[in-house]
Amino acid sequence: MDTSMKVKRLLLEKNMNITQLAKKIETSQPNLSKKLQNNSLSVADLEKIAAALDVKFDLYFILENGEKI
Repeated sequence: MDTSMKVKRLLLEKNMNITQLAKKIETSQPNLSKKLQNNSLSVADLEKIAAALDVKFDLYFILENGEKI
């Protein structure tokens, strides 16, 4: 599941639409929709979305030995 699909799933879980989320993260609905459509959300965008939806966001790399960076 790509990042945009995960955000859309979160919106469903939180009973929120894209317009409401855009307002919470202080961007326009067209801008957020375009980023979701192009799957071009930045880490900063994802952090704002997580805060707005009151969920945890974790971003890391996992080495072959299981270590997270």
